Amino acid sequence: MPEESLAGFVLRLSHRLHRSPGRTAELCGLLTYSQDRLPVALLQYLTPERASYLAAAACLTPSEVHALTLESLVGAYPPLTKVRTIRERTQTMASAHWALDFSTRFCPDCLAGDGSEIQNIHGGAWKLTWHLPIVFACPRHQRILHYRCPRCCQPLNSHTRTRINLVKFASRPVEHPLQCRNPVPSTGGTGPAVLCASRLDHAHAHGPNGTDLEFLVAFQRHILARLASGVESIDRYYFNDLIMAVHLVKLSWPLGAHVLPSTTLTDLVAAHVAGASRLLQASDHGSRRTGFRDPPADPAQCGALLLAADALLSPTDPAELREHFQPLVGEMNARAPAYGAQISRSLDISPRLARAMAVRRYGSQGHRNLNTNTRRYTLDHVPSCLPLDWYRTYFGSFHEQLPPNVRRAGWDRVLRQAASLRLAQLVTGAPWTTCAPELNSTRSMAAKILTRLGHELQTPGHWPDFEARVDEIADHLEADPNRINYGWRRRTLAPWTMPEAHWQALTAGIPRLRLLHEHTDADLGTVLTWCQVTQGHYSHSPTVRALPRGAARAALVVKLGPLVVDELKKERLRLHRRITAYADRIAEACDKHENPASLPLNVSMDCLM
Repeated sequence: MPEESLAGFVLRLSHRLHRSPGRTAELCGLLTYSQDRLPVALLQYLTPERASYLAAAACLTPSEVHALTLESLVGAYPPLTKVRTIRERTQTMASAHWALDFSTRFCPDCLAGDGSEIQNIHGGAWKLTWHLPIVFACPRHQRILHYRCPRCCQPLNSHTRTRINLVKFASRPVEHPLQCRNPVPSTGGTGPAVLCASRLDHAHAHGPNGTDLEFLVAFQRHILARLASGVESIDRYYFNDLIMAVHLVKLSWPLGAHVLPSTTLTDLVAAHVAGASRLLQASDHGSRRTGFRDPPADPAQCGALLLAADALLSPTDPAELREHFQPLVGEMNARAPAYGAQISRSLDISPRLARAMAVRRYGSQGHRNLNTNTRRYTLDHVPSCLPLDWYRTYFGSFHEQLPPNVRRAGWDRVLRQAASLRLAQLVTGAPWTTCAPELNSTRSMAAKILTRLGHELQTPGHWPDFEARVDEIADHLEADPNRINYGWRRRTLAPWTMPEAHWQALTAGIPRLRLLHEHTDADLGTVLTWCQVTQGHYSHSPTVRALPRGAARAALVVKLGPLVVDELKKERLRLHRRITAYADRIAEACDKHENPASLPLNVSMDCLM
């Protein structure tokens, strides 16, 4: 049936064939050993051989077999990728990652069937999505799911002899697919366990009602729509962000209580957090935190907790989202900083949420890896300093918004360097100081830029705007099919020097620059050309760095200073234009993987006089 799980299919087929689930699974090629247990690994993935055998034995198509396992939901629900290969010990890991619950939830009305003859006999479908922690309600029947038998009050698929099975007591016949297969607690006698056998399709409605139920059901529809559409078509980070927000709510409760629409829903979250908090407090005295990260077993509590997390994530404005999260992040760091950081690192959250959670102090960004390693550009595509045309396009209005005391000389250069460092961080996830050497800069320079930016932008609140503008540049880089390989340019020009004849030609005929021409100091031309081609800072050029610290390096830097200021005039502007034309030819040679040292001087001076 549509949406049916493999466990439910085996139960219904066993009832129809008057066989035990173990024997049915063996006949379908799912087992090659004892019929007493069905491993839970079958729920998540079937090998091609098993899938083909099952399709032939049960007269199913390959797509119908695929739809019986959680493999069909891996693309839509990323946490499932954490436990794709299930082992006996992974129930704890599966729960901690909010990947799946082997003890399925259920809707009694769905199990009762649709009134057709076959469903009246064998019952409705045990839905595959009921194994996901994010599924807590049935929109069709407007009710909260159940998670345990109303008679024996046990979860449907809890441990049996420390093992979890896809179907309990798989060697026992199926009297009806909708009966509880939990054992009745022993009274001290011997012999086979007595099964509960209560009909699960007769369970009464429970949990919130009225407006609260409407909120939860509407939210469940939203989640199911995302699962049905596939994560790639909407937002691949959504579920990881949602789970991160859930943990943040738990670790900072009751700070997030204000986002829930009623006290009933607030009380549901509080009841779960109270139990989880005891686990967290016990861990401070040497106990393990096993269970703290697990989703609530109660579907109503789970739905309320997810609803709170979704409400926190609802703002589209980065500044507003940050306002939502910062108080909760602060409380989490006060209560369990190491544990909170561990949870953050384990989830591939969106750059948007990573920025909102970033703990920023003066002169530093304390946030974790932004996890944006899926970007299609690489570190080689990041210039050492943002090109002027990019800067004017993406930061033109930003500069005007800054206070007059910030917009002083050299500030544009600082922003351009900072933007490149940020682009590098987005693709590597590494701190600015780590990225700097890859951009022909230094760790100390990156630290100074970060300190200055932290001071100038944090107070007026412009940092989120700065990050948003760099994100736009990153999007442009991803979409640009003709990205420049600045890394290749940096490596190619590292040993390159300008021929003296080229420098003399470039400086010839410019009044008041006669000394530059006569002294034949081609090192100046080498550095200026390197700056243009790589967009690097002159003080970090290989030529300057090759000189020992002292008089020689200082003399070269002094000569370069007047030639690299932002506002060049007259003779220096004419030289700059010539250098630009020359550098364009060198850049073209680099991009074609030619040797710049073998190039003839192919720059017309006449049009630049």
